[in-house]
Amino acid sequence: MKLAGFLVCVSLIGLGFHLLRQCSDRFMLLRRAKSITPYLYAIGGIFSMVLMTLAFAGALLLFISSLR
Repeated sequence: MKLAGFLVCVSLIGLGFHLLRQCSDRFMLLRRAKSITPYLYAIGGIFSMVLMTLAFAGALLLFISSLR
């Protein structure tokens, strides 16, 4: 069960990296636009970093709990 949880955390970290790359590419492409769209991509990048942080914390907690 802990292995499955660890794999889920690792896949969420990978998904976060993928989303961060896509959001940052779109933000850099549209950064001079006169609309709200670049800011939405910036918010998406922030959310992807939050996703990666939470998944890393979950993987760390799973690793620590397996040492007991």
